[in-house]
Amino acid sequence: MRRILLAIFVFYISMGQSFGQNIKEFQSHWWQPFGGQINEIYRYKNTVYIAGAMRYIGPNNRYGGVLSVAKEMEPTLFDAKLNGDVKKVIPDQNGGWYIVGSFTSASGVSRSGIARLYSNGTLHPWNPVINGTVNDIVFYNHTLYVGGTFSQVNGITRNNACAIDTSGNVTSWNPDANAEIKVLKVYSGKILAGGSFTGIGGQTRSRLAELDLTTGNASSWNPTCNNTVWAIETVGNKIYVGGSFTGVYGGVSNRTRLACFDYTTKSLLSFNVTADGTVRSILFDNKHLYIGGDFNNINLSSKNY
Repeated sequence: MRRILLAIFVFYISMGQSFGQNIKEFQSHWWQPFGGQINEIYRYKNTVYIAGAMRYIGPNNRYGGVLSVAKEMEPTLFDAKLNGDVKKVIPDQNGGWYIVGSFTSASGVSRSGIARLYSNGTLHPWNPVINGTVNDIVFYNHTLYVGGTFSQVNGITRNNACAIDTSGNVTSWNPDANAEIKVLKVYSGKILAGGSFTGIGGQTRSRLAELDLTTGNASSWNPTCNNTVWAIETVGNKIYVGGSFTGVYGGVSNRTRLACFDYTTKSLLSFNVTADGTVRSILFDNKHLYIGGDFNNINLSSKNY
């Protein structure tokens, strides 16, 4: 029985040229976590952070790990003593991290799906209260934008998306998504949102939308994915999207769990790499495109998770 549900795949690509012409090799020798799926991959300087439901990355680090890019993915000890999954980790610009997920405590102290850690993994007193699971967090202009499955933040109604300042206070930003948000991405003065929602920012938008960073209103772009969007990455003026969908623009264009749009024109590009299972994470680090999820094959080549 296949029990390892995770993947890190590295492809060499170069910007400005087509994806298919620039795949060179698959990095099979890197360290890999085991025991559960990967939900997010994030690179900051020379370190790759991996978060998810895995239980082992080299040393036994529960719910998260730190891997050094400079040392062939050598793991270092990082254990914030969390009691639930981590969905996303981002730096706090002061040597520590913001983390989000389904946990309800960190280091034995109550934390409701969101927490801030010092650089040594110990808990920071910052403590917004969210009544559900947080799937993603992005930092922009001294504000933290979060998305997930929740209805209140600090006792204020916020359906599945909100913005929090660095003091832990809720701002007026309120896209009011009608279902779960899986991923957020700030790009070109806007915020891209993906998930299982069909309404967000005051408009009908199926699983993928572009939102105003001030008002939370949806733009005119309406790509209409036919199933959940889990991952968004931007490369130059391109938007790469991954998820469970098999069609975009109302199913008129077939794209099997991976798609790419031109940000300027919002048109669907010819990139058509297919996966036979859900794509949950995409990362571009100026040299590689990382794709993680529940798939066994990409374009019929065996790539187990």
